[in-house]
Amino acid sequence: MKFFRILVLVLTIGIASTAGLGCAAGKFLRYNLNPKYPEFKQDQTLDLPGLSASATVTQRDSDGMYRIDAANEADMARVVGYLQARDRMFQMDLLRRVARGEVAELLGDQIVGDKSVLDSDRFNRFIGHKQAAEQMLAGMAPDDRLLLDAYTAGVNHWLKTGKVTLEHRLLGVKPVTWRPEDSFALFRLVMFGMTHNYSREVRRLLIACDAGLEALERMWPNTIDFGPTFLPPEAIDGKTYPIAPAIVPEMAANLEDLCPKNKADAPPVARRSAADGKPWPELAGLLQAFQGGLNASNNWVLAADRTASGGVLLANDPHLPHMNPPILWGAHYRLADGNEVAGFTIPGLPLMIFATNGKIAWGETINNVDLQDVYLEYPADHTDAPMAATAYLYDSGTRPFEVRSETFHVKGGKSQTFTARFSHHGPILNDIDPLLAARAPLLALKTVDLADAGDTRAARQLSFAGSVTDALRQLEPMDSACLSWLLGGRDGDIAWTSPCRVPKRNGWFGSFPAPGWLSAYEWDGYYEKNELPVALNPKRGWIATANNQAMPLDRFPSAYVNDAAPANRYSILAAALANARQADVSTTTTLHMNTAQEYWPRVRAEITAEFCPDISESRALAAARAALCAWDGDMASDSVGATVFILVTYGLLDLGLADELSEPADGKLWHYIFDIAHTEANIDWMWLRPLDDPMWDDVRTTTVENKIDTLNAALRDAVVVGTRRYGADIAAWRWGDVRPFVLKHPFGAASPSVAKLFNAPPLPGLGGPETVFKNQFVRADREEMHPAAGPAIRVIYDFGIEDGYWYALAGGQSGWPKSPYYANMLADWRWGRLHKLMVQDDDPGKTIRLVGD
Repeated sequence: MKFFRILVLVLTIGIASTAGLGCAAGKFLRYNLNPKYPEFKQDQTLDLPGLSASATVTQRDSDGMYRIDAANEADMARVVGYLQARDRMFQMDLLRRVARGEVAELLGDQIVGDKSVLDSDRFNRFIGHKQAAEQMLAGMAPDDRLLLDAYTAGVNHWLKTGKVTLEHRLLGVKPVTWRPEDSFALFRLVMFGMTHNYSREVRRLLIACDAGLEALERMWPNTIDFGPTFLPPEAIDGKTYPIAPAIVPEMAANLEDLCPKNKADAPPVARRSAADGKPWPELAGLLQAFQGGLNASNNWVLAADRTASGGVLLANDPHLPHMNPPILWGAHYRLADGNEVAGFTIPGLPLMIFATNGKIAWGETINNVDLQDVYLEYPADHTDAPMAATAYLYDSGTRPFEVRSETFHVKGGKSQTFTARFSHHGPILNDIDPLLAARAPLLALKTVDLADAGDTRAARQLSFAGSVTDALRQLEPMDSACLSWLLGGRDGDIAWTSPCRVPKRNGWFGSFPAPGWLSAYEWDGYYEKNELPVALNPKRGWIATANNQAMPLDRFPSAYVNDAAPANRYSILAAALANARQADVSTTTTLHMNTAQEYWPRVRAEITAEFCPDISESRALAAARAALCAWDGDMASDSVGATVFILVTYGLLDLGLADELSEPADGKLWHYIFDIAHTEANIDWMWLRPLDDPMWDDVRTTTVENKIDTLNAALRDAVVVGTRRYGADIAAWRWGDVRPFVLKHPFGAASPSVAKLFNAPPLPGLGGPETVFKNQFVRADREEMHPAAGPAIRVIYDFGIEDGYWYALAGGQSGWPKSPYYANMLADWRWGRLHKLMVQDDDPGKTIRLVGD
């Protein structure tokens, strides 16, 4: 039996009967009754070999935030590695295993959502995070490598001398030695999740293969031009450019022949060995996010004349996968030469990502720059069974697929060896994604080459930048973190930049797969960094981004941003910032906590006349209709209208979109298309369609339905579903009650007892998938709608105030249950309360000393 099935059984029948079932339950009980987590003692001295001089660590009592004082960068990196491992070693081990495709070695082949752990491992192993990490490591400058080696040594010293995490003990394994390439593998995993255009291309292709190209344009157009865009006018090239077609003629002509004819005949990629296992929804959401589902964050910066303090104010709330402990870890670094930086990074990485050095501050959001393309490969043999093809066409000749094999070790089971084919574009996705084996033509994924990427150098230099203009120069080597970097400084400057390798496409847009058999559709190199847009001190006095389009689609020579988020969050930010004159930490926090669904007032105004009048219907339908029509769009905890809106949205997805598909809603194809968070763009586009848009017509009926017809049908579905889930009293369907916020550990679904130890207590939920206070859930998760992603932190930097830096963390510093710093910040985060970021000398706390050889 699998470990967690044993554990659930043990905890159900009682500890008295555990003797014959192994020691895991005993370890769990002992920790639960007498937790032994790492603690600092005042004036404690600890060994940390390799330090050039002693270092001190102060942990503030109120929140667990660290201040580290070290002699130099290498010493700082060594201490950071030690502390991160002390706090988060299981999380670091899990994330590096996700990146390297080695989770089955830790957990066995468990079920995670509708896939198995081996499914995820196979995808991540063959997609190449491990190889990319090794390439990036080989290309590092010697002084950058010195820092990474020091960080690695700090991690490994904890592994050698510190406590083994509770999770590792329950699993009966010890974490293996940390390697420098593990940090890069983790970095590549996160970056891959943020550059997710490929997953949209694949899903559009599946719709086209199943329902046709015309249906695709009705369901999910290839070039939705979401406005407004966020770059100030002076930052955009004044030229306009023709928008290239998304579906090129050669693709349209060959697609019907290349799409699978009989999906049932396609062989499975691998038999799932965990078919009778227990689902892990929390781990499933995490794995899915990094496979192409990260899509959010807000950041904004105000010039000094718009703030109450008279200094630049910058705010950021990166929307990342929610987990307990949180995916970010905070600290305040101080070097002997006077340089300092305070902020947050991902455990496994030594350099700060969201931070300030006292001279400047920086915050990032996903920019949705298109760094990936899917190529449809034309089989040269086995054209009726493409999964057996050994070669593919290219121009006037053929090329053999390269075949690679990988062995996957499975805890508690037999090792398994899988193979995958590669074209010159990249891995064949059909070989590493089970659903694509049956439903898609052969698809290869091409990504930006990062063998000599300068990301580490750029991130390191940024920490020492003395001004915003200096920071712009230091960020230029950034090649893969293609983000919306906002900068603000004590000198009064504000700026936006997004330096990375942007491919040049000639003749196609990039939102739909390209013909892999024609060299005409290869990338023509990359744009030079000086050809990319930059904004410095715009006239309007503010810059904001929310994953929406940077500029109109016709203002860049080829595709720049594809599949951007809708502009809902940006529109709310822009309206507030344009009117700001006395912005401060209070008004900024209020904006961070905004839960308005921006477009709903427009939709309500459009539908009121026909949808909202009282009609003869059941009491439940009348109550649901009244709640929706009275709703102001605020996804507040006490809102019934918000719940009805979400349930009706599901009905609209089924009736307005899924009716085009050959399978029913909630089937495998529907789940695959709508399981990614970024369908919010498609959903918002759907809600804003005109009353008589063709998409509202149900192609399965002989009548022609319009928006009101479909809304009425969706409302009926919503009442049926809501009554089954939440009861007959619709007035009790309060959003915060039906969808509470629970910060869950990956083990949090094992049993009630395990959940109580590892998960944070539930809090009233608020916000939605496209509100500023983002509360994202995976759309295919119809029942629980588990909070999958949102603002992992909120940070505010006000340079008009001494020590004017604040934060809120969705969780706590420690990964040890029952530690005083385990999820201790969550309630403050939920209710909009902030803590100071930098640890001052007079802050109560414990200080320890670390000494070298």
